[in-house]
Amino acid sequence: MGEPEPVLTEADVARILSNAAWCAHRLPGRPGPRYANVWLVLMDMAPVDDSYPEDKRIFVHPSPELIADLERATEWMIPLPVRGRRILWLRAEGNHWRYIGRQVGITHVWAQKLWRKYAQEIIERDQIVTYGQLRAPTGS
Repeated sequence: MGEPEPVLTEADVARILSNAAWCAHRLPGRPGPRYANVWLVLMDMAPVDDSYPEDKRIFVHPSPELIADLERATEWMIPLPVRGRRILWLRAEGNHWRYIGRQVGITHVWAQKLWRKYAQEIIERDQIVTYGQLRAPTGS
């Protein structure tokens, strides 16, 4: 029997959620913008020379590890209330606390406190699912 898996920390939850948000925005098959982008039309009409390089945008497909993080984060979100899901996901997308607070209808301080509360719920639920009981975190 090998070493037991370390217990999740808030930093691990934040990392996995941000990986999930990154992955979700890069999955194929997402709908395009809902507005007409005139800039692309202007670029097509522009003269072709060195000052107008071709579109060099690279589409990066998510790795299997990132897709696994997305699936894990989705499982974490299911039992949480809608407000908790929104706070966790907005923070995973990299939004500032003040913006999150405005979107949810609370102050930025409460948004931070609720993020920690929901992160702790995720950690406790993950421990119960993984080990069948709560465990103390091993040294950091």
